[in-house]
Amino acid sequence: EMKAAEEQADLFRRMVDRAAEIILLVDPQSGRVLYGNEGAARALGYPAEALTSLTVADIVVMPGVAEWWREMQQARRGERKGEEGVLRRKAGSLFPVEMTAQVSQSGGEEYALLMAHDIADRLRHTRLQEVARSLEEANRELKDFNAVVSHDLQSPLTTISGFSKRLIERLEGKLDEREADYLKRIDGAARRMSQLISDLLEYSWAGGVSTKAEKIDLTPLVKGLVADMAGSVEACGGTVEIGELPSVYGDQTLLRQAFQNLVGNALKYRKEGVAPLVKVFHDPSCDEPDRVTIVVQDNGIGFEPEQADRIFRVFERLHGNERYQGTGIGLATTRKIVERHGGTISATAAPGEGATFFVTLTSAQG
Repeated sequence: EMKAAEEQADLFRRMVDRAAEIILLVDPQSGRVLYGNEGAARALGYPAEALTSLTVADIVVMPGVAEWWREMQQARRGERKGEEGVLRRKAGSLFPVEMTAQVSQSGGEEYALLMAHDIADRLRHTRLQEVARSLEEANRELKDFNAVVSHDLQSPLTTISGFSKRLIERLEGKLDEREADYLKRIDGAARRMSQLISDLLEYSWAGGVSTKAEKIDLTPLVKGLVADMAGSVEACGGTVEIGELPSVYGDQTLLRQAFQNLVGNALKYRKEGVAPLVKVFHDPSCDEPDRVTIVVQDNGIGFEPEQADRIFRVFERLHGNERYQGTGIGLATTRKIVERHGGTISATAAPGEGATFFVTLTSAQG
C-alpha cells in the first residue's frame, strides 16, 4: 500500500509538472513558494529550482496585492476563483492572468494553492473585437455622413451653378465686363466646389469599401478605361500606348479607378504645344517575388524630384488652378487604393521631362 501511494503521488506530481497552467504551492503565513510546476517555471522565466526562493510579492502584481494575500491567509480553506491579476517574469516583463487561490490544510499543515493561466491572447482578442466594433460603427457613420454630404451639399451647388448659367445666357450683351466676370466666377466656384465634394467622397469610398480578392487581367481593364476616356484623349490630341500587362489580385472597380486617375493625371499635366504621350507597361526588372510592377509614363511637365512624395498627399497641388484644374485628391486616392491592395506606388520625374509612376501589386499566376 505504501508503494502504491508513493507511485500515485509520483504520478500526480508528473501530471502537475506537465500541466500548462501555472501551479504554485505557497506557505500562507510567509508567502514563500514551497513548490512550482514546470508550467510556472516556463511562464515566469525561472529555473524550476529557483521558484522556492520567491514569495508571492515577487510574482503577483496587482492593486492591493498585500491586502489580497492577507485575505487569503485569513480565509482558512476559503477559495477565490476568477481573480484577474498580473504576474511578473524574472526579466521584469508583466503578463495578465486569471487566478484561482485556495487555502487548505493537510496533516495539520496549512498551505495555499495558487493556479493561474495566461489570458493575454483572450484579452488581445477581446480588444480586437472592440476595435473592430468601433471601426464598424465609424464606417457606418462615415457612410451616413457621405450620404448627407453628397445630397445636402451638392444640391445647393447645383442650384447656384444652374441659375448663374441662366443669368449669363439671358443677360448676354446686357452686362458690362465686370458684372459678366462676377457671374462667371460664381459659376466656376460652384463647379469647383462640386468637384471637390465628389473627389472627397471618392477618396473616402476608396478607403472604406471592402477589397475583393479576385484575379484581374490588367490588359483589358486598362484598355477598357482608356476607351472610355477617348473623348478626353482626342480633345488634347494625346496618345495612350498600352503594353501587355500581367494579372494581379485585387478589386476590379478600385484598380480601374486607380489607373484611370494615373492616366488622366498624365494627360492633364501636358506640356504646352506638345501632344501628350502616355505609356502603360509592365517592367519585369522591377518585379519582386509574387509582386509585379506596372509603369505609367508620360512626356508632360514633370515635377521637381523632391516633390515625389508630396504629390500623393490630399490637397497637395504643385501647380495653380489657373492652368491645371483639379482638387489635389486624385493621386491621394490612387495611393490609398494601391495600399489597400498591399501594394506600393512611387514616382520619379524632372521638370519638363515628364513623370513616371511605379505601381507594385500582388501577382496572379496562371
